[in-house]
Formats: sequence, C-alpha cells, structure tokens
Amino acid sequence: MKKDYKNSAEYLKKAFDINKDSTEEGIKYYEELLGISGYGFSVFYNGAESFFLDGENEKVLEMLEKLEELELLSYQKIQAYLLKGKALIREGKEEEAVNCISTIFEWDSLNFEAHLALGEIYTDKGENEKAIFHLKKAKFVNSENFEVNKLLGRNYLKLGQYNLSIDALEKALSIREDDPEVLYSLGYAYLEKEDYTRLKNIAERILSLPLNSTKRADAYILLGLGEFYGEKYQEAISALKEALKIDSTNCDPYKILSDIYEKEGKSDSARIFSQIWKRCINKN
Repeated sequence: MKKDYKNSAEYLKKAFDINKDSTEEGIKYYEELLGISGYGFSVFYNGAESFFLDGENEKVLEMLEKLEELELLSYQKIQAYLLKGKALIREGKEEEAVNCISTIFEWDSLNFEAHLALGEIYTDKGENEKAIFHLKKAKFVNSENFEVNKLLGRNYLKLGQYNLSIDALEKALSIREDDPEVLYSLGYAYLEKEDYTRLKNIAERILSLPLNSTKRADAYILLGLGEFYGEKYQEAISALKEALKIDSTNCDPYKILSDIYEKEGKSDSARIFSQIWKRCINKN
C-alpha cells in the first residue's frame, strides 16, 4: 500500500505528542507509522521546521541531529544547517550558531540566507565590521532586500561612515517606505553629519506615522536634538517638552533641556533640569 507523506510534519508532531517523555521513542514510533525509506530528509526536516515555527527549539535540534545520520545532498545540508543555526540563535548559543551557519559556505560560498543570518548575529553583538562583511556578500546576491540594506545602514552608522549609512538606509526606504526603525537611524545619521534640515524633515516624517507612545516620544527627542544643534532653542524646548508629556520617565530630554538653558545663559533653569536628570538616572 502506497504511503501518504503529504502531512509528514503533522504525523511527526503527533508521534511526539504520544511519546512526550522520549524523543527517541517518538522517532521510532514515527518511523513505524510511516516508514521513511527514501524520504528521510523530508520527514525529519519538515518535522524540525514545524517545531521551529512552534518555538520548540530543543526538538528542532533533536530532529536535525537525526538528519546527520543520513546521506544528504549539498542543498539538503544547507537547509538543515541554516535551520539548526536559527534554532541555536533562539537558544542564545551565538557562537555555536556562527560555527553552524559558517559550515554552509563549504557548499555555497554566496548563500544569501547564511550571510544575512551572520550579519544579524554580528550586528546584535556590536561587531560591526564582521556584520558589514557578511551583509555586503548578501547584498551582492540580492541588492533589493530590505533587511540587508537596513542592517548595513545601522552598522555603517555605528562605525561613523555616515554617507554609506545614508545610502543604505535610503535604499531600504525605497523598498519599504516609512519604516520607523530605518527613519530613526537615518535621522541620527543626518544628526552626525550636522544636516539639521534633513533631520527635521525625517523627525516630522516619523511623527506623521501611527506610532506607539514610546516611539513617538523618541521622535520628539530626535527633533529636539536637531533643533538644539541647529541653534533653534525655543523649537528644541517645545519638542523636548512634548516628549516628556508622553514619557516623563525618559531621562534624555532633561539632560538636553539642561544643556539648552546653559547655552541660553539661564543657569537656574539649567541647574533644575540637571538635578531632575540626575534623579531620573539614579531612579532608573
């Protein structure tokens, strides 16, 4: 009788539901249920992928270990190592994830997903040059990917390479218009370049979007910084006070307001906001 492998992942999950205390017993049960001769990769990879979507990372890793016993083609190894790397990232095992994903380059030196995944890991770790190395490889394969351009922009910004950062972030916005995270990064790039007119335009663009309160307060802070460094002190004060109306627990506006009043020669106001800022910092 011909077996139906269409719902292999669902059967595998059912096998584990029946044998919750033993992964190995679940595997054996599933093998008996379906028989996997010639279907080994699809059976265990599909099962692992299903567990990954459910957030059951330990079971993902156990499924993928089973795959290591099979003779796999290169493209199958790439899929397995990439999924394993993603599961390891979720488990907080970044070094293991890097080693796992890097293995993919033995079979495909320009694998887009592997380079993007490593770019994300190194971005989160603050290893900007390593992140850029892998993100540039990913961009060579697909220059129209939003995440690649966004992450490149963020990493260039951290390294003070503002023109490259702006180019990458503008590219990201051409792919996904009005993304708040990209707009914030772009705003800070213009702040560092002392281009306060463009910074103000970016901040106002962010404020025109439907945002939660925290992001809205951050946009007013960005606007306030631009107005401050552009020596438009009253406009800066207004923007920063709007930020505090939204979120009075954010300490940054107090410090900037203190600096503004100091610039204006209003030492009493500067001292008051400096004291509030210090109390805020100690409280948080």
